[in-house]
Amino acid sequence: MSVLLDIPNDVFYVLFEYFHRAELLSSVTVCTRWLDLIENNSQLLARMDIKRAVYVFNQKGHYGVEFVTQRVCMIPDTPQGIASWLYTTNGLSKRQIAEYLGEKPCKETLNCFMSLQRFNGQHLEDSLRQCLNSVSLPSTTGQMKRILKGFARRYVECNPQYFKEGEYPAETAYLLCYSMLLLNTDKHNRMVERKMSKGQFVAYVCSSLNFEVTTRYVEDLYDRVSKNPIRMPPTQSNPRGQTNWFSSIIQRIF
Repeated sequence: MSVLLDIPNDVFYVLFEYFHRAELLSSVTVCTRWLDLIENNSQLLARMDIKRAVYVFNQKGHYGVEFVTQRVCMIPDTPQGIASWLYTTNGLSKRQIAEYLGEKPCKETLNCFMSLQRFNGQHLEDSLRQCLNSVSLPSTTGQMKRILKGFARRYVECNPQYFKEGEYPAETAYLLCYSMLLLNTDKHNRMVERKMSKGQFVAYVCSSLNFEVTTRYVEDLYDRVSKNPIRMPPTQSNPRGQTNWFSSIIQRIF
């Protein structure tokens, strides 16, 4: 007991910052010092809550959001508050962010999250890469589609001058994004033996979009993705050896 009491306060501050409250409470002696030094230190308590929140979120996104909105009331329990926390908090798993935002009940939060990003005047391919720096792509098709559609809506909001030829510009942007990701797998995954040619890619995409974008634009997408892979986590399964897998997936996107 006397040894613990002789430990400088600075050392205790370090200990308390890296241990969870439950672990600290397991020692009556340490708990006494904790109460004396930290209970009234709201700044340090907040840092402890943030570390705990990041840990919980990275295990399961929904539990982490519940922790920060209800357990410690760190942020408002609103789509705007949750989206801002997900976008600005360091150390959160991008995969967990995607899985949380990709759920159907989280559509408004997804839109708020995307609204925090600025794509004004950028090429669609550059903007997609920027988006994937803040949120990974989920492994399930449904979640991936919702993430990409959320991104596409935001991209068109920032760039209303693009894709005006089509009746639904956001759907055009979404299909182009999905096409780029499929091409990325085709071009840069060694498991795919027969690679997609530029002509095949342009034909599939333009026909799927009823030629609402120019052939030159789609060719440029092909060149960009072919030269510079889009970095993202591996999917659960990869297409092998066939060139018609691309068109069959394109037809099921909407």
